[in-house]
Amino acid sequence: MDDHDNIIEQREALLDGVNFICSKLERVHDKKRSNFFLIAQVLITLALPQNKKGDDIQVQDLFNATDMVNGVLEEILLKERSTIN
Repeated sequence: MDDHDNIIEQREALLDGVNFICSKLERVHDKKRSNFFLIAQVLITLALPQNKKGDDIQVQDLFNATDMVNGVLEEILLKERSTIN
């Protein structure tokens, strides 16, 4: 498999994953803030360093993960605003 085929497969896998997660989120979301708690927790957990587990995770790791997730969400919002105008 060459690099081009790998990129195409990655994009297709990402799209499949996003569609799958979106369908799950649509069932959870009903415009209540409390429903976002679990989603935020999952995003932060996924952003934590993969080589650290349980007691190895420091408060600074949680702050860094939160900043990472926030940065991605801010980028999404900026793109959304730029396409509206």
